[in-house]
Amino acid sequence: MKGSILFISLLFVAISVHAGNRENKVKRVDIYYYHEGGYGIYHSHAIYKRNKNVFEFHLKDWRKTNNVKSLPIAIDAFFVDKFVSEMDKMRKDTCGAYRITQKDIENYRDYLIEDSSYLSMMNFDIRKYQSVPDQTLLDMTCGEVYEALYSPSNKLYGGTGPLEERIVFTFSDGSTVELRPYINYSGIPWVVKSKNESYYLDYSFFYNFIKQIGWEGHFAWQYDRNEMVFNVVSYLLSKQEN
Repeated sequence: MKGSILFISLLFVAISVHAGNRENKVKRVDIYYYHEGGYGIYHSHAIYKRNKNVFEFHLKDWRKTNNVKSLPIAIDAFFVDKFVSEMDKMRKDTCGAYRITQKDIENYRDYLIEDSSYLSMMNFDIRKYQSVPDQTLLDMTCGEVYEALYSPSNKLYGGTGPLEERIVFTFSDGSTVELRPYINYSGIPWVVKSKNESYYLDYSFFYNFIKQIGWEGHFAWQYDRNEMVFNVVSYLLSKQEN
């Protein structure tokens, strides 16, 4: 009898804890993103509000926040809840993401050939960019790559400029969690920020979520890694000149 009472008590506690966790769900998702329109780039803001098991687009804000017509008008709450519940387990160190691989270099060298006309027009000396040995790039530490990307050397694109892409989850208790790119190159972990802490989130885990909610084509303003390698090479060449 005592065993049955203990089991029922534990079961009640487990159910109560689960119910308590369920109450503090994400109630709103704000997505800030870029898109091209006419002759410029628009900074847009999509708002989704929870309606039971679905997040619905806040339609009255559509025009004043410059949203594109092809956005999903609803997001399945299952994917949001699942993503939020697993984020803490998907922490990632940034160092490995900065290391340049042989595949990165191969893509970079293909890029030099395919876009040679454009690069020449931009006054980049292709021969110099081809002259840096593969091993030099492979031997760079993640710290050296990081320093190269943040240096003021002659870059193809400003991959470390202001980043306005982000997602903000607002919970029913009023707390918020923000996700944003740490540096806007593909493969680099995203930053998760809350009131109490910040950490890096696995890039693949984040972009799988973006696919699940139908935002893959609207929320991927990241420079390719061959462009990242290009900017690292720019840094190395500038050091040689100095």
